[in-house]
Amino acid sequence: MSAYFAAPKHPGYVYLVISKEQDCGKIGYCSQVPTNRLASMQTGNPHLLTLEGYIPGSRAVEGAIHKELAAYRKAREWFEPPLLLLCVLDVLHSRSMDENDEPIALTPAEAAAAAREGIAEFLVPDE
Repeated sequence: MSAYFAAPKHPGYVYLVISKEQDCGKIGYCSQVPTNRLASMQTGNPHLLTLEGYIPGSRAVEGAIHKELAAYRKAREWFEPPLLLLCVLDVLHSRSMDENDEPIALTPAEAAAAAREGIAEFLVPDE
């Protein structure tokens, strides 16, 4: 399900990193391609971290997603369970692609709506 893009013109990236051993994930922001951020995060973490995907975005987009996920916060930018976060990422990814499958940056309001949709999909999965 990984969502990786070429570097479009936008203010940065909002990414999802999962720690399966700790049963949680981090929604974060970085200005560079998140693979570099993952390497620095892994250095300070004894548990294996996996970059699940990222979308074009800003700190405001990251904050809007955090706000929607507040009930699932484990600590600071870490949330649980990972399956919920993957549902949110899936909706965010689908909303951040234009009709030509080119990445586009969402507004904070669009990101918040996508996060709510991902939460709803997690809570009431398709049968």
